[in-house]
Amino acid sequence: MIKAIFMDFYGTAAMEIGPIAVSVIKDVFMEEIKRYSLHPAGIVTSEEAKYSKPRKEIFLYAFKKAGVSPEEVIHVGDSLEGDVKCPSSVGIRSIWLNRERKPVPAGVESIDMTRSLKKNNYLVMETEAQGYPGWTPYKGQLRLQAYSHLASGSNSVMYWHWHSIHNSFETYWKGLLSHDFQENAAYREACVIGREFSEMGSHLVNLKKKNDAAILVSNEALTALKWFGIQAAAAGNNGIGYNDVVRWIYNALYQVNIECDFVWPESEDFSQYKVIFVPALYAAPDTLLEKLNRYVAEGGTLVATFKTAFANENVKVSHEVQPHILNDCFGVKYHQFTFPKNVGLSGRIIGENTDAEARIFMELLIPQGAEMLASYEHYNWKEYAAVTKNHYGKGTAVYMGCMTDENTLKAVITDVLQCAQVEIPAYDYPVIVRKGINDFGKNVRYFLNYSAEEQKVPYRYGNGVDLLSGKTVDHGEIIAIPAWDLKIVEE
Repeated sequence: MIKAIFMDFYGTAAMEIGPIAVSVIKDVFMEEIKRYSLHPAGIVTSEEAKYSKPRKEIFLYAFKKAGVSPEEVIHVGDSLEGDVKCPSSVGIRSIWLNRERKPVPAGVESIDMTRSLKKNNYLVMETEAQGYPGWTPYKGQLRLQAYSHLASGSNSVMYWHWHSIHNSFETYWKGLLSHDFQENAAYREACVIGREFSEMGSHLVNLKKKNDAAILVSNEALTALKWFGIQAAAAGNNGIGYNDVVRWIYNALYQVNIECDFVWPESEDFSQYKVIFVPALYAAPDTLLEKLNRYVAEGGTLVATFKTAFANENVKVSHEVQPHILNDCFGVKYHQFTFPKNVGLSGRIIGENTDAEARIFMELLIPQGAEMLASYEHYNWKEYAAVTKNHYGKGTAVYMGCMTDENTLKAVITDVLQCAQVEIPAYDYPVIVRKGINDFGKNVRYFLNYSAEEQKVPYRYGNGVDLLSGKTVDHGEIIAIPAWDLKIVEE
């Protein structure tokens, strides 16, 4: 039972909360409380608690003052770090208000990031309806988007906003209804979504996931690479950033239907994952690097990219062999790096890919016991490795010394997943498959068609029922998924 709502004060309008107690957690001035006509049951400031977000102590203090336990509280706020990750660390359910359409840290899919922060199901409170003119959805896309949220663990789909506003700077950020308040295609499709949710929502809500792969993201690395960019030169600090490397990894996993979670340097248990991908971990404390060493030594599989383990948390570059601390784990070292110009790739992992190439940034890797999966195809750099694989303790570590073309990255990922005994679904983009266990203890699989053409694919799992049509689906049967549509099979 919810007894209290903890609300981050951020110049928001008054909320009607009835008898539920509200504690405001932020540095606030009573004049502002009065100005916004808020009437909280209690106020907790950082001065009073002696701590501020994202420190969990301020929430522990609020529990004591309000006389409630974490499971009796919902926290509402607009910061992923302070209002979702921090409260979840002490067992509070959170609602993220993303009013300003802020990008999620590390530039990843917000649904997987939010689920990983919450470590549970979550609410999507501001889904795009019609958006700007260039975002007007095709027939079926709004519905496909709604189900994609549920497929990733959301327990709601709410729209920003109900109707299109008639003035101010978001005039053309359109809602479900246009400026004329009349029914339109987006509104009618939302009605279909609502009807279907009401009919079969009990089979879709609270979908639980157990993923074998994770991506380690770091705000410290993100910030450091803003100061010392991947493509920075004397002429300026431009080019790709940390988010682009994370997205490069995430996109490849997404397209080969590998679901993943996100973990952070502070995450306690890496061992629950068979594979952890580490994009451009430029700045990291020694304790984190040693933790990754242990993860591999104890049987995990680690995949890191260029710009990993280069500097400490204070962005001081290590004076030891690179990659710092992890060089034995990866079985590789390097002394030099450069920007690739007309540099191809060759080796076992490349196969018949004639378009394989090094892009953006390249480290000149020298194997120290590691297998060379790919080397640089260039008259001056051909003695150096581009991608290596090493056995360390009970586990395996792969190092990518450069950014590559999409096919090479997918080849590396496939090799890694097979080595780690991670199931690789026999489906590729534009058919995206998502799975989980529902409240009835049954496996539920979503088959989402992100294309303008019908897709026909074999159903490779246990016999089940298509929840949308009520028809049975047998193992080996060919299922036809119309353009921008989906199938949901419950085994």
